[in-house]
Amino acid sequence: MNKENLFLKIVTYAPLFFIPLFISVISFVFIDMYNKSFQKNLEKVEDNLYNLEKQAIKSKVQNMVDVITYEKSIIKNELEANVKNRVELAYDIAKTIYEENKDRKSQGDIKKYIKTALKALTWNNGESFIWIVDYDGTFNLAPSYLKHLEGSSIIDFQDANGRYVIQEEISICKNKGKGYLWDTFTKENETTQSEQIAFVQSFGHFNWYFGSAEYLDTATRKSNKRLFKSLKNIDAVNNGYIFLINEQGKILMNKTIPQYIGKNISDIDDNMTKNVVNKMLSSLKEKDRDYITYKWLNIQNNNVEDKYAFIQKIPETDWILGSGFYLSDIQDKMAKQKVDMYAIMYSKSNNILYLSFLIVLIALLVSYYVTKKLKESFSKYKKDIAKNNVKLKELNATLEDKVLQRTIKLELMSITDELTTLYNRKHYNDKIYELISLYKRYNTKFSIMMYDIDNFKNINDTYGHYIGDKVLIDMSKLVKSFLRKTDLLFRVGGEEFIILIPETDTEGSSLLAEKIRIKVAELNTIKDKQITISIGLTEVNDKDTEDSIFQRVDRLLYYSKYNGKNRISTQIIGDFSYSYYFDNDTKTLYEKISGTYMNMSAFKDTLMNEEYMIKYLECENIITDFTNLEMNFQHYQNEVIELFTKYKELYLKNLDSHFKNKKAASYIYKFDNVDSVEPFRELQSSFGVKSENFKKINDINKFIGFDTRKYFEMDANELTVCK
Repeated sequence: MNKENLFLKIVTYAPLFFIPLFISVISFVFIDMYNKSFQKNLEKVEDNLYNLEKQAIKSKVQNMVDVITYEKSIIKNELEANVKNRVELAYDIAKTIYEENKDRKSQGDIKKYIKTALKALTWNNGESFIWIVDYDGTFNLAPSYLKHLEGSSIIDFQDANGRYVIQEEISICKNKGKGYLWDTFTKENETTQSEQIAFVQSFGHFNWYFGSAEYLDTATRKSNKRLFKSLKNIDAVNNGYIFLINEQGKILMNKTIPQYIGKNISDIDDNMTKNVVNKMLSSLKEKDRDYITYKWLNIQNNNVEDKYAFIQKIPETDWILGSGFYLSDIQDKMAKQKVDMYAIMYSKSNNILYLSFLIVLIALLVSYYVTKKLKESFSKYKKDIAKNNVKLKELNATLEDKVLQRTIKLELMSITDELTTLYNRKHYNDKIYELISLYKRYNTKFSIMMYDIDNFKNINDTYGHYIGDKVLIDMSKLVKSFLRKTDLLFRVGGEEFIILIPETDTEGSSLLAEKIRIKVAELNTIKDKQITISIGLTEVNDKDTEDSIFQRVDRLLYYSKYNGKNRISTQIIGDFSYSYYFDNDTKTLYEKISGTYMNMSAFKDTLMNEEYMIKYLECENIITDFTNLEMNFQHYQNEVIELFTKYKELYLKNLDSHFKNKKAASYIYKFDNVDSVEPFRELQSSFGVKSENFKKINDINKFIGFDTRKYFEMDANELTVCK
């Protein structure tokens, strides 16, 4: 009996001690496991932040290197076009003078008129000019610094490499009528030799030919100025900044040290700057790109901090371009994320503790209840113990389910953009890898669309970041409403977004892109403020990797920006993004209009050169005679009237078919309505030349402009596609 009582006491009171102890141990073990998992997630988030920043600066630098490389590649093409247009302009002027005077003036007078008209055609501060040589090698028109050779034979004239360039030019004109020639000369007042491109053309009268040339290094300097301006513009709209040095240690661009711009490190006393530049030069001795770390001044807090940068050589130059981020920026971002994650962790830990306490309390109540019942019957006591064990298991299962749900929620947060609730760049990296793999294994096509809000910085600066965030949120909801369940929308940057469109080629995804572009422009988040986006669009191909397809769609997006914004680019075509929207007749007509406008602009620029007009009056000591001006002015008006009339006929012919394409019509509208007419207005205003043809041009121009606008119901902003 005593043994039974002892057993009953043990059975009765043991749960009051062991059940709370067991539940507490289980709870603390679980909390410890959760803490370890949480620490691993923190490390993973931190690694992701570093990798995203590294990839961001690498992509920024490589994209700018691609743009610079492309600009460098077209220098020679632009150079050839420039010298050819100059010679053809000179030819047209001389031809007109000859035809006008051949029956009433002597050849000597005609030659004098032509030389007088052409001697002031100079460019690049007189470095480039028009020369006239006859087939016997006589120098008929020379620049001021070669004036002593005018009238003498230069048939045996040699360039810096010993080539008889005059003989080669005569051969080109005799055999082909016109052509290019690369040669090498030493510039006036310089000692180094420079390569130049020359274009010569036979005149057909007096055994003359005309020529002009431009030095490659002059064109390169012009290109470099444009590139510097572009880089500064890009630098101005980035949160970070870019820096540019050359391989000799000269600092070309770095807004944190403006006092050293244009100086070589050998000429400055700042040891920190010297050490960093030397480290960059040393790092790129045997490779063309690299990541480096160094100490640098953070202009945000005026402290010297650790900085991580990506640097790359620019092909065919001695430039090195780079961009970086401060490690403290990552630590600040991580600190903010830690605050949020710790808040979640503490909330979950408290819930677990509360639940554990509740379980302990329930266990105590159950134990008390069981103790009371055991006194009535030992058999009933055993049944109650079994019943309570079942309840305990159910409570444990409930606890595990809640923990699982919290874990799933945490994982979802790691792939979601907090502001827009869209997927983030990390999730994009995972999905693009999956789609590339599917394509290579099963040939499953997909398209990728990247878009960017135009002038978003101006929105933030003008209306504040709260309104900027609201624009991002409203636009994200709008775009998401047009997507299929299989389409994936990501926010990959501040105002940059990517859509992955499975099982769809470019043709199909272009319809979606156009719908999105139009609907975004109708968004009324900001009253009386139109919001537009620029879009790059492409599809996967056999050679694609995750990096290559991203870089291609990124370049297409930049191309849309470069060509006027609020547009879609699926490929890059020369200087004109949308020339592929034109049929053959329209394309041919456009090229003729473009050529005429180029010649006319050169003619206008020459006449508007005040310095030339003053010299002309002083040297000739006569009152200005506008006969030649009126003659050339009339010549270009006749050409424009002819081309505009053809354009109007073509427009009316294709009114119901071809010109339903808004982009093609609006592009020609922009060219015809603005550029082709404005030079006539300037000349007429400055020189008072009157012509009935100007009214005809204006009338046709108004028809093209207003009829196009009326037909497509587009306003002026929409019609100005290319800038």
